[in-house]
Amino acid sequence: PAAYDALVVLQIDGFDQAALDRLAKVVGPETDLSLEYSCTWADVVVLQVRNTSFSERADVITYARRYLEQAGIQRGIEVLHVHVEEQGMGKC
Repeated sequence: PAAYDALVVLQIDGFDQAALDRLAKVVGPETDLSLEYSCTWADVVVLQVRNTSFSERADVITYARRYLEQAGIQRGIEVLHVHVEEQGMGKC
């Protein structure tokens, strides 16, 4: 089966340092999920999903929301962009 990598760009109303700390604590131990970028001033978070079987945008969003919920972030979430790509040579 093919493996995919994905980036999820989110805007979260009221995203502050406390929310970032909670999200980092939940995401930190994961090997296939990372907190790629965050900006509390702009309420923006970018999550990277690696080595996943998810090839569909909706599956990646559901996966990301699960971790947001574990961090206590359940409202004000807007998905700005999802990029899913099959793994291969020459990709960053």
